[in-house]
Amino acid sequence: GVGKSVVSLNLAVTLGRLGYRTTLVDGDLGAPNLHTMLGITRPGPGLGGFLDHEASTLGDVALPIAAAPNLSLVPGSARVGAANINAGQKLRLLRAIAKLSGDVVIVDVGAGTSWNTIDLVAAADLKLIVMTPQLTSIQNAYAFLKTMVQRLVRRLPEDAATRRALEARLTGDGETRPVQAVVADLRESDPLLADRLIDVLARMDVMLVGNMLTGPGDV
Repeated sequence: GVGKSVVSLNLAVTLGRLGYRTTLVDGDLGAPNLHTMLGITRPGPGLGGFLDHEASTLGDVALPIAAAPNLSLVPGSARVGAANINAGQKLRLLRAIAKLSGDVVIVDVGAGTSWNTIDLVAAADLKLIVMTPQLTSIQNAYAFLKTMVQRLVRRLPEDAATRRALEARLTGDGETRPVQAVVADLRESDPLLADRLIDVLARMDVMLVGNMLTGPGDV
């Protein structure tokens, strides 16, 4: 309810009007609505058709938007089980998104911190977190960002022993430790991994988008 889909759609329409060939992917698995916002009543197979191998690429299910220049939509899927795609389906989807032609691809995701949602956002070159001034929205945005950082960091080790050691540093005495503290520890024991961790965080490229702001005090 913070306006993620509204922001995604308006950003896509604006980029299309500026001349960028833009594809908007409705990645709100199980609860898509971008096609409705665009007045499309029959979105076709969409993302569900791709996941069910009715189409080999996302370009095959993309719909050109006549009212918006240079814009195509990959409709989402509300099929039963669409919100619970397995690891193989997720990997296929991520690869298909990376292969979409054009200048810009915008993926609108649903709420929450499920691995499917986190991984769709983590794969993006630029990550936009839409939030409102409400305390619940701020808490959810913080939880999402924290979970994404933890997800990216835990993927770094290439062997089981290093993964266990990193996990021990991250969890501490049962509570998640600040990343700065983990980096400080790694500087002593595994400086190469510490450098890789810093590099991953430096390239996250996260931006916050404030929506429904009422004045300067909400920023």
